[in-house]
Amino acid sequence: MSKGWFTLVAVFAISIALITGGFIKGRPELVLGGAGLGVFLYLVRNYLN
Repeated sequence: MSKGWFTLVAVFAISIALITGGFIKGRPELVLGGAGLGVFLYLVRNYLN
């Protein structure tokens, strides 16, 4: 598997963890951080793939 694929999966997992943790803890900054990371991942996915 390529390094780009591993990076995509790792960043996606971190993004989901931040969003989930933000909802569980009631901290909107974590949710926004995770969503921002998800948007960043969406924009650069072709470069990493």
